[in-house]
Amino acid sequence: MALQTREQHIKKERATSNICTSQALLANVAAFYAIYHGSEGLKEIASEVHIKAKILSVGLESVGHTVVNGTFFDTITVNLKGITPEDYVACCVEKGINIFVDYSHSTVSISVDEATTEGHVLSLLEAAGLQLPVIGVLSKLAEQKRAMPLQMLRKHVFLGHSIFQKVQK
Repeated sequence: MALQTREQHIKKERATSNICTSQALLANVAAFYAIYHGSEGLKEIASEVHIKAKILSVGLESVGHTVVNGTFFDTITVNLKGITPEDYVACCVEKGINIFVDYSHSTVSISVDEATTEGHVLSLLEAAGLQLPVIGVLSKLAEQKRAMPLQMLRKHVFLGHSIFQKVQK
């Protein structure tokens, strides 16, 4: 039972208040992540994640798909043209990539994070009909639009406590 949530072995039907105890592990992981990376590290990670989402957005729009959410950080919602969401998802699953389909709106949502590689981005774009190699062009276009929208920028100092300055990678 190393590093698992407390009392995870209890069956759901017998559990009463143990749902809350599992949140402590998540809170500790989040705290250690913040301490390890610090505010500058988190800003760098956020910037990298956002640029990956921008590259996806620019690439998908370049082949006629519509990005529904104009303001985004790490997740874009796309109205696909010329390919059904089901076919797109099937193609992505073949490449080992999971995405969300909203069947009521015929859209797909794609989330990226720090574990998303250039290969993942290329696979997502290729499945959408983009002819490769174009990642250099897309990176330059996304770089031009890199600036985070003002309404998404943090306006105050965060992780200001000394512990976040002492222990970092």
